[in-house]
Amino acid sequence: QRVPPEPHRIRAVLRAASHFLWHLRHEPPSTKHRLRDRVDIAFHKVEKGNELDSSLRKMWKPSSGNLIVSGAVQVAADNETAYGMTLRNNWEAALHVWIFYFDCSDLSIVEYYKPPDSGPGGRGEATLLAGKQLPIGYGSGGARPFKYHLEGAHSTMLDQDVGFIKIYVSNGKFDLKEITQLSPFQALDPRITGFVDDDTEILWDAVLIPVVQVRPQADGTGRT
Repeated sequence: QRVPPEPHRIRAVLRAASHFLWHLRHEPPSTKHRLRDRVDIAFHKVEKGNELDSSLRKMWKPSSGNLIVSGAVQVAADNETAYGMTLRNNWEAALHVWIFYFDCSDLSIVEYYKPPDSGPGGRGEATLLAGKQLPIGYGSGGARPFKYHLEGAHSTMLDQDVGFIKIYVSNGKFDLKEITQLSPFQALDPRITGFVDDDTEILWDAVLIPVVQVRPQADGTGRT
């Protein structure tokens, strides 16, 4: 994408790119304790079922098997197909989870999931319990399903795009809300913020899943 040749707009893009790449590439300082090896991750289509939640709304449920192939997932960029995730903790300790989507086309970072009591007054209880599953985007997980679409001027020239889902897991409470940012290509300047310092006594890890968005063809091919 492009921005007007104005100093403040160019600076905003450079700041956003730096923030985006730093958090996308950020990894734990040590690989001695790899929490990612203790968590199984599945990505699936979801659909509305007949069961109602506490607000009398139909709950979403998985409607496909695991779509992750060789560490990446291909999705239909039709702004209709809904997706969710399932995380399973195979470790003996409960884990805290944050999930973000890094959009490479506009440098935005969107929050997919955060702990329900992640605010300053929250108790910091982990949501991915030992030996249990956490539904994301369906069921009682507390997050909405994900949809994908190609938008903006570049979408008329491209039939696919790539972004990344980054899943952070930790055995201690941590606050990552400042990772999110708006696209610097929007009219308003993005909210650029810093990052949370790591406590060396708290373990954390992250899993990166490439998301390949494919525009469905008229004959139905290309749809996942």
